[in-house]
Order: sequence, then C-alpha cells, then structure tokens
Amino acid sequence: MTPAFRQKVDALTLGIISVLSPYLGTVDGASSIIGEMGHAGRPAIQDFAQAYPTATKRCQDEMLRNLGHLKPSLSDLQWLVASDDPHLIFAGYDAVKDTIKPEERALAKERIDEALTKTTDQHDIYVGKRLSEYLDPIRFEPDQVAAYNARGNDYAKQGDYTKAFAAYNRAIELDPDNAVLYSNRGLTYHDQGNDALALQDLNHSIQLDPKYKPAYNELAWLLATSPLANLRDGKKAVEYATKACELSEWKDPHIVDTLAAAYAESGDFDNAVKWENQYLQNPNLTASDATDGKSHLALYVAHQPYHSEK
Repeated sequence: MTPAFRQKVDALTLGIISVLSPYLGTVDGASSIIGEMGHAGRPAIQDFAQAYPTATKRCQDEMLRNLGHLKPSLSDLQWLVASDDPHLIFAGYDAVKDTIKPEERALAKERIDEALTKTTDQHDIYVGKRLSEYLDPIRFEPDQVAAYNARGNDYAKQGDYTKAFAAYNRAIELDPDNAVLYSNRGLTYHDQGNDALALQDLNHSIQLDPKYKPAYNELAWLLATSPLANLRDGKKAVEYATKACELSEWKDPHIVDTLAAAYAESGDFDNAVKWENQYLQNPNLTASDATDGKSHLALYVAHQPYHSEK
C-alpha cells in the first residue's frame, strides 16, 4: 500500500477502524487493513466528524494524527476548534495551518493562546506554542519589528502588560539596537509601577540613540517624580529634561512640564514655578492636563516637589 493510497482514509474507513481497533493489535494495524478498502464515496471529513465521538481513545488519537490527510478547510473543523478541549483545538488548527486564510490567522492565534492557558499537558503546550507562532499574522508582515512594536503599544494602552512585554521583547529580539523599542518598553514598565526596570530600559535607549527625545523626557520624569526615593535624582532629571527640550526646540509643552518637575525635585522651586507657568500658558492643553498642571504649580509654590503615587 502506497503512502498516497493510505492518505485516502475516509468516513467508512474511520468508522470501521473505530469498531475494530479494540480487537486488533494496534490502531496502525487496523488502519493498514481497513485503509485498503479505499474511498467509500461519502465526503471523508463529514464521516470523520461522525465517527470521532464514538471511537476508542486509541483510534481518536490516530484519527487526529491523520486529519491533515483529508485536506479539510477551517470551516470543516469548526466542531474541533470551537471545542473546550485544548487538545482538539490544537489538532484542528494543526490540520489547516498551511491553508488557513490570511484574515483568519489573528482569530486562530487568539483561540490557540486562550487554549494554552487551559492545559497543563506538556505535549499540547508544545504544539500550541508552535501553532501560535506559526499562525501569528505578524510573521507575514514585511516589517515585523514595527508590527510587534505597534502590538506592544496597543496592549500597553489596554493595560495588558503581560502581552505588551511579550510583543516588545519579540521586537527587541529581532532588532536589539532599536532605541524606540527600549523606550516604549521602559515607559510600559513605568506605567506598570516598575520604575527600576523602566530606568534600565530608558538609560539603554539614550545610549543607543543620544538624540531620541522621548526617552530623555520619560527618563527625566521618572528621575523627578518616582515614588521610590532611591531612584530620584533631581540634578540628572534637570539635565535630561533640558536635553529633551533642546531636541524638541522647546516646542513640546509636556517636556516643559517635565522640566518644571525636575527643577522642583532638585530644590530649585523658582525655576519650577517659572516653567510650570509657561506650560500652563499653552492654549492646547486638555482640561485634565491643565488641572494636573495647576496642582503641580501649587506644590512648587509651596516648595514641594511632585511625586507620583505609583
């Protein structure tokens, strides 16, 4: 029996195997014998769906291993991929991984990632992770670094830091000398409340690109306002905030706000009040930014620096 002929196992074949497998030495033995019967005329994938639920466990495993030979489409296997069983979900997507439509990949990856959180079986975890990587839409993007960075930014905005870090980490693996990636991951660490790791990433960002102003601004803000006293450094905060202002030609009001906070942390409250007032004169501030600025100004007038609550 040739391999090509073996691959033509259809519904009748599978149904007979499910009945005979307990009485034969191995499922492979049953498959070899029954496989010779060839095609019974009904669509094999339909018969697969009918035969699977009543088949023995050994036969079910064999059927899933050979599922790809039936060349199913994703729509054929909705009963598998919509299952609550991660093993069946992975088997279904594994059978169609090379033929799945581009617009179906994102949902497939999401479904696989969800299933991975519900299994402790090491083989299933291995298969699921391999499928998740293989079907990731970003794998097909011409600029994967930009795509992973955008994904990280989106997850960070949603507050899903685990997924954000996973995306940034992958981008950094692909482009380890990209200052933007370290800056974005550093900002996300800060948003998460992990200023120590944020400090490492932001410092590395300006080492990679000494002219990348967002990293200088975020670094200055962290050094001026971190709730962790051991991380604050007013002198360095003023240095980095001034550098960011110069790089932006003093046109970014939010960097001016950072400069005011840096001066306050350094104990120079006259300059803190001066630059915060200049910040508040910007007509394009949002109501929230204006409220925060006035609150900061009140602190500086009272000779108190602003420290974030995180």
